[in-house]
Amino acid sequence: MRTPTRDFVTRVLYVEANEDGTVGGSHQALFDVATGLDGSSYDPVVLFYQDNSFVEKLQRSGVEVHLYEQERSEETSTQRTGNRLAKTKGVLSAIRRRERFLRANRIGLLHLNNSPAVGYDDWLPAARLAGIPCIVNSMLVMSCVEDVLGNGMRLKSAVKRRLAGGFDFVLPVSDYMVAEMQKLRIPTDRIVKVNHGIDAASFLQRVKRDPDEVRLELDVPPGGVLIAMVGNVRAWKGQHVLIAALAELDRATLEGAKIIFAGAATAQDADYEQSLRDTVAMQSLTDRVAFLGPRSDVPDLLNAADIFVHASTNPEPGGVVVLEAMAAGAAIVAADRGGHVEYLTDGAGRTFDVNVPAQLALILEELIQRPQTRSSLGQNARQRVSEYSLQRNVDSVQEVYGHLLRSISAAKA
Repeated sequence: MRTPTRDFVTRVLYVEANEDGTVGGSHQALFDVATGLDGSSYDPVVLFYQDNSFVEKLQRSGVEVHLYEQERSEETSTQRTGNRLAKTKGVLSAIRRRERFLRANRIGLLHLNNSPAVGYDDWLPAARLAGIPCIVNSMLVMSCVEDVLGNGMRLKSAVKRRLAGGFDFVLPVSDYMVAEMQKLRIPTDRIVKVNHGIDAASFLQRVKRDPDEVRLELDVPPGGVLIAMVGNVRAWKGQHVLIAALAELDRATLEGAKIIFAGAATAQDADYEQSLRDTVAMQSLTDRVAFLGPRSDVPDLLNAADIFVHASTNPEPGGVVVLEAMAAGAAIVAADRGGHVEYLTDGAGRTFDVNVPAQLALILEELIQRPQTRSSLGQNARQRVSEYSLQRNVDSVQEVYGHLLRSISAAKA
């Protein structure tokens, strides 16, 4: 439970806009910051567009949680079926509804969790009307916003880009995302990099089962190699890249391996998931590959894995799951573009071109056959992940809050 707060603390509202039925790294990052705040200064409030497994977790930690499902249902219906006048009225109503929420819940600072491409047209103007500051994370690549959040908006126009530049601060999670924000012409003095963080010790405390037990359940061959890919099943996450790489390996190499895909697929992604299964069957890999679906025991899976593969075809901003795999001591093999590449320096992992599955195949062949190399990569990853501590992440966020709130107080004085 969180330490009780005093009356003068700033109530910070976090908004998670995902509404495709899945949970992911953005939810975990929100949870980590909201539960890690200094309770003597900040009181977190969380609003989700859709019910999810983090609601109960946050409430157990003493965090106030709101769901916006009914409101979103009405808003999206209007935008989908209304005429131009109805849509315009719908946008204005959405802004006013959010302003009333901010005032009624005594919110002193608004922190949007996903991207400047989300909330610039409703939450941001609502914050301005309510007279409170508004900041936004940048943990979604713009080209993925529609796929991830389903809002159909990619900041194509100059007007949208200008509006998205109106946040008090934008918090990219990596150098890669800093560059992406600069492309949107967001003022440099409003960009503050705040890397993802992980409490490695806490993550490992969530491991409940012995690795041998997990590997037996997953039918890993005795003395074999467990290769894990964890993430929602959708085309840009690159599950097909790993399967293509497996098809490049000879059967003798794969006899010593078991490959698991852990993650949910929405109805929108059902055809893609089926295509993966069909390819596995066509390549006669059914006995080596398993699709586990959504799992609540990801720490157990990563702790039991020898190799972790990350193969997103769209560069990812950071990748909390990569940090989790590093904390577990897996040998990391990841796409060579995106914010997570920053984690993998100093021998903490290998990278490959997702457009060339043969590169991934060569790395996997080496790691399957060389346990000492796997062990070395895993040890380096564990050492490297200490530089991305959760406390550093939370401290960086709170430093932004403090600077912003002090500036506002000084301006009012």
